[in-house]
Amino acid sequence: EDGIRDTSVTGVQTCALPIWRLALPALVAAGQALLMLAMLVGLLHVHTPGLLPVAATLLVSSLVFLFIIFALVHLFGDAGKAAALLLLIVQVSAAGVLLPVELAGPAFQALHPWLPLTWVVRAFRASLFGAYDGAWASAWSVVLSVGIAALGLAAGFGRWTLRSEEHTSELQSPMYLVCRLLL
Repeated sequence: EDGIRDTSVTGVQTCALPIWRLALPALVAAGQALLMLAMLVGLLHVHTPGLLPVAATLLVSSLVFLFIIFALVHLFGDAGKAAALLLLIVQVSAAGVLLPVELAGPAFQALHPWLPLTWVVRAFRASLFGAYDGAWASAWSVVLSVGIAALGLAAGFGRWTLRSEEHTSELQSPMYLVCRLLL
């Protein structure tokens, strides 16, 4: 009677919500990854053992951090934005990006193996320079797993607002058997 009516959302629509919400930001992230690759190869003339591992690492890293921020915002709202910023600060300090992790404090050393940026740095070192015997795929798979988990959390437990001309209703539901076992 007040202009709001309850709507039913199927599992497929629940799965499609994060996909459509991420389409434009994912295109931007992919563009940034391609631009970085072009700069590394074309401008800086970095010679790598293989171009495909570097491109895959850049693309997956960009998308995974997008998924992490997306999940934090959809799970915690504005507090998720603050959590994403704190995660960035902690990761830069603890992942061995600026200085070796052995020179960091004990708290950062304890966090080091659990942070996604640690594995991104490892994947970059392996793909760019052949470090770790070129085993970029193992580090890459850890990063990819974190991204899939973040996307799953956002889809399954995030708060969604469905809007149309007639109504606005809030959706908060499980992922409906992982989007019917991935459709």
